Amino acid sequence: MTKIFVYGTLKKDYHNHYIIENETYIGKGTLKKENRFKMVSMGSFPAIVPAPIGEARDIEGEIWDISENGFKKVDILEGFPTFYWRDQFNIDTEDRRHLCWVYYLQHRKAKDMPLPEVSSF
Repeated sequence: MTKIFVYGTLKKDYHNHYIIENETYIGKGTLKKENRFKMVSMGSFPAIVPAPIGEARDIEGEIWDISENGFKKVDILEGFPTFYWRDQFNIDTEDRRHLCWVYYLQHRKAKDMPLPEVSSF
């Protein structure tokens, strides 16, 4: 099993949740601003992008423990590694910290697009 952090259309009640709906929900979590990301709108879905210290924000989302097959499906949805990239980061919950894979828009793609910042999705 592999832990992932989702902050957009893979969350419960969103249109791509069906991809992970049979996986194990751990709980709500936060990617802290110290990791230097901010959330932007891509129109019908959000992305997180690298951000300078002064522009970084906490990102709220969900932690899921998913199977290898589920991980492959999420990679396909996220266009890994050509559209989104992924790395592991510590995600905080109320009572502990989880090491999770987090998908984010590659910096070289993000810097060429005028993307409006959003606080949540």
